Amino acid sequence: MAEELPPPVDTEPALKPVAPPPGSPDYVRRNGADVSGATETTPAAEASKPALPPLVAALGFRGERSKSVTLAHPFTFEGCEISEVTVRRLTMMQVDNLVTARRHDDLYEVFSEMTGLPASVLRGMDCDDGDRIIAEGKDFLPRTISEAFDLP
Repeated sequence: MAEELPPPVDTEPALKPVAPPPGSPDYVRRNGADVSGATETTPAAEASKPALPPLVAALGFRGERSKSVTLAHPFTFEGCEISEVTVRRLTMMQVDNLVTARRHDDLYEVFSEMTGLPASVLRGMDCDDGDRIIAEGKDFLPRTISEAFDLP
């Protein structure tokens, strides 16, 4: 029994194939690049790629994680009135970032991470307000950092 096939298509197909998105393994070949001399990705090329940041879980902590300090001497920074500063406990990742960037040996840099304000702003604040922020936040400092700055 002979198999009956449909007649051949004489025209261009109406649908064009979907092109792979940039970055996909087949993108270069499908966009006309010569891949005859292409080589596998070398370890050196892999090492030059920026590493993805590690995953950090969002945890629901119990207990006090922040304190707010109302400033006796409010100020304006970048067009915003700052009258209160919130000091937060650091996560392990934040401490790791401070140490990796070698910012852990500057108390203003540590409190910058804890408050979200740039260290330069903390340095420019009124001294009494700065002392109150440090006093309220010292219990939130990791012991190693607290001991390094000899905070009681």
